[in-house]
Amino acid sequence: MPKKRQIRFFHGPRILADGSEVFDWKPSNALRDQGWEHVTYRNMSEAEAAADAIERNNRLDAWRNGENPTETTKREEQTRLVRWDGLIKRFHAADDYRDLKKSTRKEYDTRIRSLRHWASDGRLIVRQIDYDMVQDLKRSLKKGGSSDHRIAAMMRVLRLLLSFAEREGIIKRSSNPASNAKIKEPAARLHVLSLEAVEHMAATAEANGHPNLSLAILLGFWTVQRQADLLLNFNRLAWRELHGIEARDAALLAGNGGRVMGFRHMPGKTEGSTGVWIDAPVPPFLHDAIEAAWKRPAIDGHRLLRDDLAPGKPLEDWRLQRMFRNLRAQCAHDLREQGRLLMANEIESGQFRDLRRSGQVYFRDAGAKNEIITSLSGHTILARKSVLDIYMPADTAAACAAVAWGLRLRQRQRNEGLG
Repeated sequence: MPKKRQIRFFHGPRILADGSEVFDWKPSNALRDQGWEHVTYRNMSEAEAAADAIERNNRLDAWRNGENPTETTKREEQTRLVRWDGLIKRFHAADDYRDLKKSTRKEYDTRIRSLRHWASDGRLIVRQIDYDMVQDLKRSLKKGGSSDHRIAAMMRVLRLLLSFAEREGIIKRSSNPASNAKIKEPAARLHVLSLEAVEHMAATAEANGHPNLSLAILLGFWTVQRQADLLLNFNRLAWRELHGIEARDAALLAGNGGRVMGFRHMPGKTEGSTGVWIDAPVPPFLHDAIEAAWKRPAIDGHRLLRDDLAPGKPLEDWRLQRMFRNLRAQCAHDLREQGRLLMANEIESGQFRDLRRSGQVYFRDAGAKNEIITSLSGHTILARKSVLDIYMPADTAAACAAVAWGLRLRQRQRNEGLG
């Protein structure tokens, strides 16, 4: 076999992040503009990659000399006939996929499974996908009753996969048929649950023998953290006493022993960007349930929330969603039976993710300023990241002030008989 440097356009090996070796056949820019695309050899030995590179150089020479150009082009086309399943296999093996967060990979895999049916159960040749096919997919999803959210998610994943196909040389550069497909972004969800509705659901869950579901609901409202962070980041190591708090706020937040307690964590959504730490204070009436959890045998990751239906296992997102939906249906039904139609409608339309928004609205209505609430929620003011978001530590005092405002309103409502 010729030495690597004697094979035109053959380079390698390159060492990937996972330690594997790849080789490349990299034609010049002028040749790429004429359709000879960069090829990366994955899961191939050096000898196999070199043999393919030599064959490509032979076809290139024949093309340059005008020898059997039709047959040469035909063979070149055949080398690019990657089917949908082949594209997905390459994508799953690439850093593009491996570097994603676990939750994002799970979301993408869900959309990919749905797209496979559209792609002739994986047999569709990727180069055959054109603009009209992409538009047909959008129309069929709409006609089938898919929500704007699902359609937008499916189209984004399709666009990402075809962009990956471009970089892999499976389709020609700048030929992604989904790149110009207009994606209608779903309307922002605005549903808000009242504290009365939240506490009713939590009490019903407790009565049903589901204390962790009850605790998850109350934590979702009072700490305004995302579901993924409640499940993963609220653990024994994150639970701590909080300091540097205004005296009037500490008086409301202090539990047994006069300590203000909460969870210090870095939200998963900002972990790879701003990396901002958040102190999430917990109202004192939840301290006992949390302290009791630490006395039980530890579960994976020393997490707080356990699966009420599978003792000894942590609460996972799919279980939480299923239990919340069942609880929502039960509460709505019972409230209608009692003639409490307004709250029944409020709960029936609610989702677990609404707890985060609901808590923020409650704190705002209690008198907390936006900048105080965002110190707890982790949002940046006007969606514009500043240097303070990157380098400043958690603003414990502001986060505690937000919850304290909410506790004052709760106390007033109870005193007035409205809570």
